[in-house]
Amino acid sequence: MFSENEDLYLALMTWKEPDWQGFDPIDTETWWKNVLKELQGEPKEKLDWQVDPEVAAAPFYLEVGKEALGPLTGGRKTSDWSIMEWIPAGLPEVDANALALESLRGGAQSLALPMTSSLPSLLAEVYMDIAPAFWRTDGSSDIPAFLENLAAWTGQGRTYVDGAPIPGGFLDPLAPAEEARARELFPEWAFAFSALPAAAGPVGQLQSALGQAREAIQRSGTPQGHLLCLEVGNDFLLEIVRLRAWRILWGHLMESFGCPSETPCTIVASVSPDPALPWENTYIAAATRALSAVLGGVDHLAVIPPQAPDPSLARRVARNVQHLMKEEGRLHLVTDPMAGSHAVERLTLEVAERAWNAFPA
Repeated sequence: MFSENEDLYLALMTWKEPDWQGFDPIDTETWWKNVLKELQGEPKEKLDWQVDPEVAAAPFYLEVGKEALGPLTGGRKTSDWSIMEWIPAGLPEVDANALALESLRGGAQSLALPMTSSLPSLLAEVYMDIAPAFWRTDGSSDIPAFLENLAAWTGQGRTYVDGAPIPGGFLDPLAPAEEARARELFPEWAFAFSALPAAAGPVGQLQSALGQAREAIQRSGTPQGHLLCLEVGNDFLLEIVRLRAWRILWGHLMESFGCPSETPCTIVASVSPDPALPWENTYIAAATRALSAVLGGVDHLAVIPPQAPDPSLARRVARNVQHLMKEEGRLHLVTDPMAGSHAVERLTLEVAERAWNAFPA
């Protein structure tokens, strides 16, 4: 199979124990002395940077003999995430439908759609049992009428072949009466209780999200079917920590209601283009931000394309950012890839503890 290179291939694939005899053993105390020597008398804390006003990150962590915490699942049944296409608001329903179909043919797995009164035009040939739809309001939507129209549309025999209900959800918090009706019509769907902006003070953000989640659970009377919608920021490490900390906090919140800590909470994340960057450069930032979202453990991820001369190509490249992470990086096969990183685990715990301790009982 490998012709003349077979022996070389086998040799390279054979594990050999490194020869450590050329390196002198070093204990922790000596190691730190060497670090401080390089700092020339400056304290090692000088190398730290502030993740949050109350949380500092160090450039390296030494955890001798400490076991890793293990992967955080937060009730997720799979390590995979859904590639979401964000259909912009303000388009005629026929044009929005064309974008949705183009996206699904290009590999999108879920849709973020604006509420509209013309569902037949928007959802023509869109099979919501295969690609779940999550709905957004634009401030002018007639939500009660939309809910009834959507219930009529999804009730026309559009279910899984095994009879299970169509999945879906709402990305914007609904008014109490509207949410109550929506839960009655769509009991299996996920309902947003909060939308977090891009990272700016994770402790305060997570504390706020906890409060809104608790109110949503008390209002709905159930811990099931809740959704956190957030915008992914530019701080790679911080975004991973923020998402992982939320999984811990949600588990504690569930336990406070007497529910299993593994009760799921759907996380929908979006990556918006930076308007300060040329459209060609936004994909570099988008790829980094998308990677942090995936490593943090989102359930649905939308990489929103920039305004470009060729909009179809821009959407395709934005989707392919995620296809590459799956097909080349195989990240959808790994549960919590950052588990075992002492730096990430320590920061995750510190952010989660501070947010929980500041959360009113």
